[in-house]
Amino acid sequence: MHAAGLRAAPLRARAPYGLIFANILLDPLKTLATPMARLVTANGQIVLSGLLAAQAGAAIASYRARGLALVRRITLEGWATLVLVRAGRKRMAKRARAGV
Repeated sequence: MHAAGLRAAPLRARAPYGLIFANILLDPLKTLATPMARLVTANGQIVLSGLLAAQAGAAIASYRARGLALVRRITLEGWATLVLVRAGRKRMAKRARAGV
């Protein structure tokens, strides 16, 4: 499927997705954090790449603010790939009870 951005009707019509992969620069990844978080299923994963290792923290912070948690960070030759997961209802309820 070809879509001009995450707000494209054909893309939204097939949501939610269990896996979203984005290989672009930090600024676009931060801009897309909210739309991607809305399109991924509970317990679904978002894989971010195209980041310099030094930029990984900024990307993680942006996606954590939208309810995603880092499950894996892969660093290779100065580049980082991040695997994040959107908490499911049970996990979110447990975190709420724990005050997280």
